[in-house]
Amino acid sequence: MRALPGYDPRCGGNCCELIWSEAGRLCEVDDPADAYHPPGYDYPDHYDVALDVQTGIVVRCLPVGGDPRSPWLENTILDVG
Repeated sequence: MRALPGYDPRCGGNCCELIWSEAGRLCEVDDPADAYHPPGYDYPDHYDVALDVQTGIVVRCLPVGGDPRSPWLENTILDVG
């Protein structure tokens, strides 16, 4: 999965959105120069994302390429009622 221009995360500005990306960083600014970008940081090329079939909840979102410090997510579904 890759965020493209026009990505409009619920919480923008690369604060806590699921797909950490340049598109997320730029979503809330009019001028790209106004968006903070950590020096020397490369965004992931894309993310390996998996959903739980029964709940639709993201259970894995792992960065592929880019900075090895990129945020990632893994969840375990313990019970479905």
